[in-house]
Amino acid sequence: MEKIEVTMVVHFTGGTKISLRYPRQAGEDSVINAVGLRKMLNSDKIIAEVDGDLMVIPVNNVTYITVSPAPTELPKGVIRNAKV
Repeated sequence: MEKIEVTMVVHFTGGTKISLRYPRQAGEDSVINAVGLRKMLNSDKIIAEVDGDLMVIPVNNVTYITVSPAPTELPKGVIRNAKV
């Protein structure tokens, strides 16, 4: 199975940003993956293990987040194939 690297860019309210790169966090069940994404979107923080350390980012300091490539399974209600 090919390992896909994902890039998440977190844009903060002060104008700074941080990029996180990680292997796609895919599991066996697409329904479980979509539920996990929904839980993350409803959370008040982003939590990641980065180089052996735990990073916690409160979302009240975040303007927006981009994830590339997008997860293969998305929750119901997500607008697909949009352009900026």
